[in-house]
Amino acid sequence: MKILATDVYNGKKRTITGKFEMDHISSSSGLPALVIEEWGGKVMSHKQWMLDKCEIVEIDDEEQDFFNHWRSALGY
Repeated sequence: MKILATDVYNGKKRTITGKFEMDHISSSSGLPALVIEEWGGKVMSHKQWMLDKCEIVEIDDEEQDFFNHWRSALGY
């Protein structure tokens, strides 16, 4: 999945690559972890998603299902 994120410090936009993993150590309670390739496999939290004003640029059907489940934890 391609994500457009805005740097909270300088306002610059960047495209990053993420994928959902159910077997990641940060995955819990059936909620997938959003692993960011450019961060060396570190996880993006819901808080970071909101702070970086992330937008989905490209997503496939399977990822969309994971995203919907992950996003539901935010309450929207």
